[in-house]
Amino acid sequence: MKRLSAFVFFVVLTLDPGLAKNNGVSTYGIATKGQFPSSAIIYNYSTRGTHFCGGTLINEFYVITTATCVQDALRFNVSLGTSALISADTVTVFAVHYMVHPDFDPQTLDYNIGIIQLFQPVIYTEYIRAAYLATVKLPDDFSGVGVSWGSFSDGSGISLNYANVSTISKEECKMRYGKLLSDSMVCVVSNDDEAFCKGSTGSPLLSVLSNEHQWIMGIASFSATIGTCTSYNPLIYARLFPALDWVKEVAGIE
Repeated sequence: MKRLSAFVFFVVLTLDPGLAKNNGVSTYGIATKGQFPSSAIIYNYSTRGTHFCGGTLINEFYVITTATCVQDALRFNVSLGTSALISADTVTVFAVHYMVHPDFDPQTLDYNIGIIQLFQPVIYTEYIRAAYLATVKLPDDFSGVGVSWGSFSDGSGISLNYANVSTISKEECKMRYGKLLSDSMVCVVSNDDEAFCKGSTGSPLLSVLSNEHQWIMGIASFSATIGTCTSYNPLIYARLFPALDWVKEVAGIE
């Protein structure tokens, strides 16, 4: 099934990149339960306290997020199957093991990718399902869906939010952000006046065909926002494709 879905994704992008960006997704809003079934809530418990971030289920045993999310963790609580931070329907899985991409640079945040290994396998349901890994390079003009447990510029951060977003060129990103990004990163901006604020780290950039067919293209690494949160300021994502071989090896995905 994974191999077939990857082939479908490749064909769709080849024929029409627009078809694989946000089928059935409105401009922005609060996600309904099961709309993004791979979305995870991660609590990192360390000697420095409790750290919160987003993540994405990539198979029954592994959740992908940022390296900065998993560093120094003593243990994790990973919540799945919900679109609200507080919900009686949440499935919580525990973990202590994590891996950081070997090329991760804590100064530049190059390859800011980490993977959490869960204690026990997740049982897939209507509301819990792994995302597929991107099998093609992220196009320069990609449009997709940004998912975040953080807030919009004018909203609260108690629910899973989503928005239609687009990648922008290195040149435009430098104009907005003030720095030139490495090849492992990409600038993502909202297609509307809304902007994700705090709490986006670790959450995915998705290509959405349906609730059942979603591909993770990138991972929210850090915000370029200075001062007031606006849609002009981009979110910086770690590209998944350059790290694909490492992710597949760690998670045992063929």
